[in-house]
Amino acid sequence: MRYLALLAVLATSASADSVRVLSWNAESGGNDPAIIARQLSEFDRADFYCLQEVGSGSIGRYGAAIRDAYGKAYRFVPSVTGRGDRLLIIYDSERFELMEIRELFKHEDYRLNDWSHRSPLLLEVEERKSGVEFGVMTVHLARGDKKRRCEQAIGLNYWGRARTNPVIAVGDFNFDFDYRTDRGNKAYGEFTSEGSPWRWVRPAEDIDTNWSDRDGDGRDNYPDSCLDFAFVVGISDATARVVVRDGDFPDDGRTSDHRPIELVVSP
Repeated sequence: MRYLALLAVLATSASADSVRVLSWNAESGGNDPAIIARQLSEFDRADFYCLQEVGSGSIGRYGAAIRDAYGKAYRFVPSVTGRGDRLLIIYDSERFELMEIRELFKHEDYRLNDWSHRSPLLLEVEERKSGVEFGVMTVHLARGDKKRRCEQAIGLNYWGRARTNPVIAVGDFNFDFDYRTDRGNKAYGEFTSEGSPWRWVRPAEDIDTNWSDRDGDGRDNYPDSCLDFAFVVGISDATARVVVRDGDFPDDGRTSDHRPIELVVSP
Protein backbone atom coordinates (compact mmCIF):
# COMPACT_ATOMS: atom_id res chain seq x y z
CA MET A 1 0.00 0.00 0.00
CA ARG A 2 1.52 3.31 -1.01
CA TYR A 3 2.07 6.27 1.27
CA LEU A 4 -0.88 8.47 0.20
CA ALA A 5 -3.25 5.53 0.27
CA LEU A 6 -2.13 4.81 3.81
CA LEU A 7 -2.89 8.35 4.91
CA ALA A 8 -6.39 7.99 3.47
CA VAL A 9 -6.89 4.75 5.40
CA LEU A 10 -5.64 6.42 8.57
CA ALA A 11 -8.16 9.21 8.11
CA THR A 12 -11.13 6.93 7.45
CA SER A 13 -10.15 3.89 9.52
CA ALA A 14 -12.98 1.95 11.08
CA SER A 15 -10.81 1.69 14.18
CA ALA A 16 -10.90 4.85 16.28
CA ASP A 17 -8.44 3.39 18.80
CA SER A 18 -5.16 5.16 19.31
CA VAL A 19 -1.83 3.39 19.06
CA ARG A 20 0.12 3.66 22.31
CA VAL A 21 3.90 3.20 22.42
CA LEU A 22 6.04 3.13 25.57
CA SER A 23 9.80 3.65 25.14
CA TRP A 24 12.26 3.07 27.99
CA ASN A 25 15.98 2.65 28.49
CA ALA A 26 16.07 0.02 31.25
CA GLU A 27 19.83 0.48 32.00
CA SER A 28 21.22 -3.01 31.63
CA GLY A 29 24.03 -3.65 34.06
CA GLY A 30 22.72 -0.97 36.39
CA ASN A 31 19.38 -2.40 37.50
CA ASP A 32 17.63 -5.29 39.22
CA PRO A 33 15.78 -7.06 36.37
CA ALA A 34 13.05 -8.22 38.75
CA ILE A 35 12.25 -4.63 39.69
CA ILE A 36 12.32 -3.45 36.06
CA ALA A 37 9.94 -6.30 35.12
CA ARG A 38 7.54 -5.30 37.90
CA GLN A 39 7.66 -1.65 36.89
CA LEU A 40 6.97 -2.56 33.26
CA SER A 41 3.78 -4.32 34.30
CA GLU A 42 2.68 -1.27 36.31
CA PHE A 43 2.75 1.23 33.42
CA ASP A 44 -0.46 1.97 31.54
CA ARG A 45 -1.08 -0.71 28.95
CA ALA A 46 0.62 -0.05 25.61
CA ASP A 47 0.41 -1.63 22.18
CA PHE A 48 4.19 -1.54 21.80
CA TYR A 49 6.89 -1.56 24.47
CA CYS A 50 10.16 -0.41 22.91
CA LEU A 51 13.08 -1.02 25.26
CA GLN A 52 16.74 -0.16 25.14
CA GLU A 53 19.61 -1.52 27.24
CA VAL A 54 18.04 -4.91 27.85
CA GLY A 55 20.45 -7.47 29.25
CA SER A 56 20.44 -10.65 27.19
CA GLY A 57 19.36 -12.61 30.27
CA SER A 58 16.38 -10.29 30.88
CA ILE A 59 14.66 -10.56 27.49
CA GLY A 60 12.32 -13.38 28.50
CA ARG A 61 11.66 -11.89 31.92
CA TYR A 62 10.51 -8.55 30.51
CA GLY A 63 8.39 -10.21 27.84
CA ALA A 64 6.79 -12.47 30.43
CA ALA A 65 6.01 -9.48 32.68
CA ILE A 66 3.88 -7.90 29.95
CA ARG A 67 2.25 -11.21 29.02
CA ASP A 68 1.35 -11.90 32.65
CA ALA A 69 -0.08 -8.40 33.06
CA TYR A 70 -1.94 -8.00 29.77
CA GLY A 71 -2.36 -11.38 28.11
CA LYS A 72 -0.60 -14.05 26.12
CA ALA A 73 -1.22 -12.23 22.83
CA TYR A 74 1.87 -10.13 23.54
CA ARG A 75 4.95 -11.28 21.66
CA PHE A 76 8.51 -10.06 22.05
CA VAL A 77 11.24 -9.51 19.48
CA PRO A 78 14.83 -8.88 20.65
CA SER A 79 17.68 -7.51 18.58
CA VAL A 80 20.51 -9.79 17.56
CA THR A 81 23.08 -7.02 17.88
CA GLY A 82 24.07 -5.36 21.13
CA ARG A 83 25.66 -8.35 22.86
CA GLY A 84 24.63 -7.95 26.50
CA ASP A 85 22.92 -4.62 25.80
CA ARG A 86 20.04 -5.44 23.45
CA LEU A 87 16.99 -3.72 22.03
CA LEU A 88 13.57 -5.28 22.57
CA ILE A 89 10.05 -4.67 21.22
CA ILE A 90 7.04 -6.27 22.92
CA TYR A 91 3.83 -5.92 20.93
CA ASP A 92 0.16 -6.91 20.93
CA SER A 93 -0.08 -9.62 18.27
CA GLU A 94 -3.86 -9.80 18.62
CA ARG A 95 -4.22 -6.26 17.32
CA PHE A 96 -1.19 -6.14 15.00
CA GLU A 97 0.12 -8.67 12.53
CA LEU A 98 3.89 -8.80 12.25
CA MET A 99 4.93 -8.45 8.60
CA GLU A 100 8.70 -8.12 8.85
CA ILE A 101 11.58 -7.83 11.34
CA ARG A 102 14.67 -5.86 10.35
CA GLU A 103 17.83 -4.61 11.98
CA LEU A 104 19.27 -1.67 10.07
CA PHE A 105 23.00 -2.06 9.49
CA LYS A 106 23.51 0.37 6.64
CA HIS A 107 21.68 2.88 4.47
CA GLU A 108 23.34 4.03 1.27
CA ASP A 109 26.95 4.73 2.29
CA TYR A 110 26.15 5.32 5.96
CA ARG A 111 26.86 2.58 8.49
CA LEU A 112 24.27 2.30 11.25
CA ASN A 113 26.32 -0.30 13.09
CA ASP A 114 29.99 -1.26 13.08
CA TRP A 115 29.24 -4.48 15.05
CA SER A 116 30.30 -2.85 18.30
CA HIS A 117 27.01 -0.95 18.72
CA ARG A 118 23.29 -1.64 18.32
CA SER A 119 21.44 -1.64 15.02
CA PRO A 120 18.00 0.06 15.07
CA LEU A 121 15.35 -2.66 15.44
CA LEU A 122 12.34 -2.26 13.13
CA LEU A 123 9.03 -4.10 13.05
CA GLU A 124 6.78 -3.65 10.04
CA VAL A 125 3.21 -4.31 11.19
CA GLU A 126 -0.38 -4.21 9.96
CA GLU A 127 -3.31 -3.32 12.18
CA ARG A 128 -5.65 -6.25 11.62
CA LYS A 129 -8.90 -4.27 11.92
CA SER A 130 -8.06 -1.36 9.59
CA GLY A 131 -5.38 -2.85 7.35
CA VAL A 132 -3.07 0.11 8.05
CA GLU A 133 0.61 -0.75 7.68
CA PHE A 134 3.38 1.13 9.45
CA GLY A 135 6.76 0.65 11.08
CA VAL A 136 7.77 0.75 14.74
CA MET A 137 11.46 1.17 15.52
CA THR A 138 13.45 1.25 18.73
CA VAL A 139 16.78 3.06 18.63
CA HIS A 140 19.84 3.39 20.84
CA LEU A 141 22.52 5.44 19.12
CA ALA A 142 26.17 5.37 20.12
CA ARG A 143 27.00 7.15 23.37
CA GLY A 144 30.79 7.39 23.57
CA ASP A 145 31.56 7.58 19.85
CA LYS A 146 30.48 10.98 18.49
CA LYS A 147 31.57 10.21 14.94
CA ARG A 148 29.62 6.95 14.88
CA ARG A 149 26.55 8.65 16.38
CA CYS A 150 26.59 11.33 13.67
CA GLU A 151 26.88 8.72 10.92
CA GLN A 152 23.95 6.82 12.43
CA ALA A 153 21.89 10.02 12.59
CA ILE A 154 22.62 10.92 8.95
CA GLY A 155 21.88 7.38 7.80
CA LEU A 156 18.53 7.32 9.61
CA ASN A 157 17.69 10.75 8.21
CA TYR A 158 18.10 9.50 4.65
CA TRP A 159 16.48 6.16 5.44
CA GLY A 160 13.40 8.08 6.59
CA ARG A 161 13.33 10.04 3.33
CA ALA A 162 13.06 6.75 1.43
CA ARG A 163 10.05 5.52 3.41
CA THR A 164 6.75 4.93 1.65
CA ASN A 165 4.87 3.84 4.80
CA PRO A 166 4.55 5.80 8.05
CA VAL A 167 7.03 4.94 10.76
CA ILE A 168 7.49 5.58 14.48
CA ALA A 169 11.00 5.74 15.94
CA VAL A 170 11.51 5.94 19.70
CA GLY A 171 14.39 5.41 22.05
CA ASP A 172 17.60 6.74 23.49
CA PHE A 173 19.05 8.83 20.66
CA ASN A 174 21.79 10.37 22.85
CA PHE A 175 21.14 13.76 21.26
CA ASP A 176 21.97 15.71 24.46
CA PHE A 177 19.15 18.16 23.87
CA ASP A 178 19.33 21.04 26.36
CA TYR A 179 15.94 22.55 27.18
CA ARG A 180 17.56 25.79 28.36
CA THR A 181 19.23 26.49 25.01
CA ASP A 182 16.76 24.51 22.88
CA ARG A 183 19.68 22.86 21.13
CA GLY A 184 21.08 19.36 20.79
CA ASN A 185 24.47 17.98 19.82
CA LYS A 186 25.84 17.59 16.29
CA ALA A 187 24.03 14.26 15.75
CA TYR A 188 20.71 15.94 16.61
CA GLY A 189 21.47 18.60 14.00
CA GLU A 190 22.25 15.95 11.39
CA PHE A 191 19.09 14.00 12.12
CA THR A 192 16.80 17.03 12.02
CA SER A 193 18.58 18.95 9.24
CA GLU A 194 16.64 20.76 6.52
CA GLY A 195 14.72 18.27 4.43
CA SER A 196 14.58 15.65 7.15
CA PRO A 197 11.21 13.85 7.19
CA TRP A 198 11.43 13.14 10.92
CA ARG A 199 9.18 15.13 13.24
CA TRP A 200 9.94 15.21 16.93
CA VAL A 201 6.75 14.66 18.90
CA ARG A 202 7.89 16.95 21.68
CA PRO A 203 6.16 16.57 25.05
CA ALA A 204 4.15 19.58 26.15
CA GLU A 205 6.28 19.78 29.31
CA ASP A 206 10.09 19.78 29.14
CA ILE A 207 11.16 17.16 31.69
CA ASP A 208 14.62 15.71 32.25
CA THR A 209 14.70 12.15 30.88
CA ASN A 210 18.03 10.93 32.32
CA TRP A 211 19.76 11.02 35.70
CA SER A 212 23.53 11.41 35.58
CA ASP A 213 25.63 11.93 38.70
CA ARG A 214 29.16 11.17 37.54
CA ASP A 215 30.84 13.19 40.30
CA GLY A 216 28.83 11.46 43.05
CA ASP A 217 27.58 14.63 44.74
CA GLY A 218 23.95 13.50 44.73
CA ARG A 219 22.90 16.03 42.09
CA ASP A 220 22.05 15.53 38.45
CA ASN A 221 24.91 16.85 36.30
CA TYR A 222 22.52 17.53 33.40
CA PRO A 223 19.20 18.52 34.99
CA ASP A 224 17.51 19.96 31.90
CA SER A 225 18.51 17.46 29.24
CA CYS A 226 16.68 15.08 26.94
CA LEU A 227 18.21 11.86 25.60
CA ASP A 228 14.96 10.01 24.91
CA PHE A 229 12.77 10.95 21.96
CA ALA A 230 9.76 9.98 19.87
CA PHE A 231 9.96 10.80 16.15
CA VAL A 232 7.47 10.06 13.38
CA VAL A 233 7.35 10.10 9.58
CA GLY A 234 4.02 10.35 7.76
CA ILE A 235 1.95 10.76 10.94
CA SER A 236 0.35 14.08 11.81
CA ASP A 237 -1.74 13.33 14.92
CA ALA A 238 0.56 12.32 17.76
CA THR A 239 1.29 13.40 21.33
CA ALA A 240 4.02 12.42 23.76
CA ARG A 241 4.87 12.80 27.42
CA VAL A 242 7.71 11.96 29.77
CA VAL A 243 6.45 9.45 32.35
CA VAL A 244 7.32 10.68 35.84
CA ARG A 245 6.85 8.43 38.85
CA ASP A 246 7.35 9.10 42.55
CA GLY A 247 10.95 8.35 43.49
CA ASP A 248 12.15 7.56 39.98
CA PHE A 249 15.08 10.00 40.28
CA PRO A 250 17.71 9.76 41.57
CA ASP A 251 18.02 6.17 40.46
CA ASP A 252 19.96 3.55 42.36
CA GLY A 253 21.54 0.21 41.50
CA ARG A 254 18.11 -1.42 41.20
CA THR A 255 16.27 1.03 38.96
CA SER A 256 16.78 2.69 35.58
CA ASP A 257 18.54 6.03 35.12
CA HIS A 258 16.05 6.97 32.38
CA ARG A 259 12.41 7.98 32.43
CA PRO A 260 10.04 6.38 29.91
CA ILE A 261 8.51 8.23 26.98
CA GLU A 262 4.88 7.54 26.08
CA LEU A 263 3.75 8.24 22.51
CA VAL A 264 0.09 8.18 21.46
CA VAL A 265 -0.75 8.15 17.75
CA SER A 266 -4.36 8.69 16.70
CA PRO A 267 -5.82 7.49 13.40
